[in-house]
Amino acid sequence: MQRDTNPCRPPHRDIHASALIQDGDGRVLTIRLAGEVSYRLPGGYACRGEGAPAAMEYMVRQQIGLTVKPLQLLVVEDRHSGGEALTTEFVYAVRRVSGDAEVRLPRPDGRNLEAAAFQWLTLDENFKARPIDGHPTAFTSLQIRPPCVDDHCTKVQALQIRAAIKAETTGRLAELENGLPAYRTARPVFDERLGGGPAQISLRPERPALVDSHDARQAT
Repeated sequence: MQRDTNPCRPPHRDIHASALIQDGDGRVLTIRLAGEVSYRLPGGYACRGEGAPAAMEYMVRQQIGLTVKPLQLLVVEDRHSGGEALTTEFVYAVRRVSGDAEVRLPRPDGRNLEAAAFQWLTLDENFKARPIDGHPTAFTSLQIRPPCVDDHCTKVQALQIRAAIKAETTGRLAELENGLPAYRTARPVFDERLGGGPAQISLRPERPALVDSHDARQAT
């Protein structure tokens, strides 16, 4: 069956690029955008004519003041936001940084693209409650576990982070679509705690109109 697509005018697709920034303990640096409550990997949308690696470098520098370079493509994910809207997301590995690296958030100016907060998050697989003193079979419920991706990220963002870490470990690109493996043999990490069905994706408030340069993007 012929696809209803004009070969001279292919369908529009937004490009979003993020960085998996880890410290020596494997914690992941995440940011919270102004007006949002959940955390995500630092990054943003590419301008018209800009490649994903360059967009990742620029947005990370603008959001948290760190200069990073892509080392390896870890995740390619298509996100459908309803109707014909489609975003392809790229997640890149970068060189690990110190946990006390200087993260500089931008001065608030009312834009919803700015990073309002950052946080180092862990995967919680290694978290274990400690026995209560004198009661070796009883475990304390008062122990505070380290901040983890499942507590502070959306379901789909947590899955993307886990897939990126797995891809970096195995050297195998993770291919996702709406938070799940894109096809049967694309088998990135998948945690059953994140659910077995497609994630519900909604349009993000950060989604900007395409601009022709970074100068124009800064001016908006």
